[in-house]
Amino acid sequence: MSPHRPHDLLARSYSKLHRCATNTNVFCGFLAICVLSSGLFVVPAQAQDWSTDFESGFPAGWAALGVNVPTGDLSATFSATIESGVLRLSDSRSSVDGGSFAGFGGVATPTSVFADVRVSAQVNVAQDTTGDLGVLARTDLDAGTAYFGNVDFVRGEACIAKVDLSNDLATQQLGVDMACTAEGLLDTSISYFLQLEALGSSPTSLTLSVFDQPGGTLLATVNATDDGTIPDFGADYAAGLAGVFLVPSGDLTDRSGNPLGALTQQINGTFDNVSAAVPEPASSVLLLLGLAALLRWQPKSKAN
Repeated sequence: MSPHRPHDLLARSYSKLHRCATNTNVFCGFLAICVLSSGLFVVPAQAQDWSTDFESGFPAGWAALGVNVPTGDLSATFSATIESGVLRLSDSRSSVDGGSFAGFGGVATPTSVFADVRVSAQVNVAQDTTGDLGVLARTDLDAGTAYFGNVDFVRGEACIAKVDLSNDLATQQLGVDMACTAEGLLDTSISYFLQLEALGSSPTSLTLSVFDQPGGTLLATVNATDDGTIPDFGADYAAGLAGVFLVPSGDLTDRSGNPLGALTQQINGTFDNVSAAVPEPASSVLLLLGLAALLRWQPKSKAN
């Protein structure tokens, strides 16, 4: 992934959120970001599935925020609103004008930390975005790590990306696209329903499925495996939060560091039917478990 692609600068924004989580900034507290401080990312005995269609407002524990680039400050003009049962994340100012580069929304509670997880959301519901909209899994703001699955509504592609904020900004990338569909495969003018699964560890198996609508036709699948061998990105990620996000599409700066389209765009995107859940075991896995149990069972011998 180019060092000037959106996921890289998205990662830089996350580093500022971590600092927020460890200070007493009043605005951070208002946006419920300080609940993401130390101790949250201990995986609970049983993560609690959650889902929302926004028909009755925001679910319990919901947090949303917009982050500026390059400062990493929270934007005062970022907006998370519900319009006729649809979530809209937007900002009236672009990043170069002090507004948001990235918008986030998700349930952030100690029981919403998932290891194996399936994150789902309908994106671009109002069909009026020109950015990257998607879902995030195993997001740890304390460590600055996450997996992202998204549709780029300019390039017409779907991607899975890995982020690691501990990398040295001067010499390493902070974000890398692990796998993408062909550019132009997807229609950029319509809505999609995304499902991102993160399963297992050492390695972590990632699958992004793109549907035309909830319960509809499968249009594209992106698969990636994180075995910890991506240069500069370390081990795979064990657990974290889930939610939705959006960033502008396109390059952020030219070779001289001057802002290009992505930093001059106002973010705007809509979401619905957002959920996070522990995936049920596949039927094939259950069958194998049953066979294993059968092989271990032996009938008792009858007494003579």
